[in-house]
Amino acid sequence: AGLSCGYFLARDGFKVDIFERHSQPGGLLTEGIPSYRYPRGVFQKELDYIKKTGVNIYTNTNVDRDKFLSLVEEYDAIIVATGAQKGSKMNIEGEDDEYIFNGIDYLRAINSGDLSSLKIKDGESVGVIGGGYTAFDVARCSVRVGLKSTIIYRRTVNEMTAHPGEVKECEEEGIDFRFLRQPVKIERVGNKLKLICQVMKLGPVDESGRSRPVPIKNRFEEFLFDMIVVAIGDKPDLSYVGDRFCNE
Repeated sequence: AGLSCGYFLARDGFKVDIFERHSQPGGLLTEGIPSYRYPRGVFQKELDYIKKTGVNIYTNTNVDRDKFLSLVEEYDAIIVATGAQKGSKMNIEGEDDEYIFNGIDYLRAINSGDLSSLKIKDGESVGVIGGGYTAFDVARCSVRVGLKSTIIYRRTVNEMTAHPGEVKECEEEGIDFRFLRQPVKIERVGNKLKLICQVMKLGPVDESGRSRPVPIKNRFEEFLFDMIVVAIGDKPDLSYVGDRFCNE
């Protein structure tokens, strides 16, 4: 969004500066979306085109509250386009283990080639919580770096926000699915993580237009993983903007 804003504003004759926290521009286009979905050569071609319009991009520039206030004083207008990069939590016991990752952070590490931060070992197992595109990208990137992936989802394939064709492609890549399972607790068992899930069934349609998952009394299933990635949704982090400009 930030690059798009810069491009169209520059075309209309405005002087545009973009400030990027990381070493490369692109945000989730390059950090979150894997290259099998969005080839990096395509991105580089588009980035070069944006730069030719006169947009200035400053990388490795973190905008905290003080920096944001100084930008407000310096520029005629500020556009905040940092995206939804703050992962949602399940709020269950044991979720703070060092081998439990947020989906966006996990994808960022893999897409940047920083596998050491994830402590990945070939052949290990990863449990992926969620049913959207982030969950699928996590699972499919995991098998590409030698892990065994299992997607845990509290509804069925028909309620997934990702396209149903994703399931077929994942199954062809050896990814397992466990539907109608709701994580309720995580325990450390030696060098493994035990994920305890409530077995669910579909109930009435909720406000999202999908059947609501409801628990089946006294029915649970346990899984053992080397690591767990939580991909149940993300939200913007506007803490650096401050109360003066943020109405959340």
